[in-house]
Parts: sequence; structure tokens; C-alpha cells
Amino acid sequence: MSGSYDYYVGLDVSRKMTSVCVIDVAGTKQCEGKCNSRPQDIGGWLSNRVAAGKTLRIGLEAGSG
Repeated sequence: MSGSYDYYVGLDVSRKMTSVCVIDVAGTKQCEGKCNSRPQDIGGWLSNRVAAGKTLRIGLEAGSG
């Protein structure tokens, strides 16, 4: 992993709920959970767990369920 980001975020997005996992540049899991799939809910989930000003690289998997 590159040092250009502070955290990496994995999103498994479905119609109603999104699973979220945040790891640091060393590959250590920092937090994991679920939230509603609305953009404001995902943003709120992350902003409550990741300090302001940190850079994130986000990857997602989208399903239809």
C-alpha cells in the first residue's frame, strides 16, 4: 500500500445497508460496521470515526440486494 493516503475504506453497498471497513496504511483494521446506504449516512459514519483532514482512498462493491 502507498503512503499517500492515511486510510483505506472498503464499502460493500447494497440497496438498504452498506458494510464499511477502514484500515490504515500498515493494513491494520481501524473500525468496521454498517450504516444506511444513503450518501449522507455513509459520510456521517466515516466522519464519526476518522479524524478530519485525513485522506481516504475508497473502494466499493455494489450489489442489488
